[in-house]
Amino acid sequence: MQNYEFPTRKTSFCPVFAIFAENTTAMARKLNRIEFTLREGEDFIPLISLLKACDVVYSGAEAQEVVTAGMVLRNGEVETRKRAKITAGEIIVFENYEILVEGWD
Repeated sequence: MQNYEFPTRKTSFCPVFAIFAENTTAMARKLNRIEFTLREGEDFIPLISLLKACDVVYSGAEAQEVVTAGMVLRNGEVETRKRAKITAGEIIVFENYEILVEGWD
């Protein structure tokens, strides 16, 4: 049987008291901007699906973990709901990524 190593992230999950400091530090750094356009006919995308679609997490399980740990900001405030409906005009920040969600018009 072949051993498989799961990919690891550069950063590890931090205790709850350090999450806010990490997010504040991320805001001070230069953020990588990602523009995400919703599909035609769709008004929203669930938060964990957005993180996966933008390739800022390795898997759906990791997306759920980072959201419930409070490591994701939605319009400047911590968002802990995994299936939060993200609509056009919202800004999501995770680690050094800033995701701008646009409508399909």
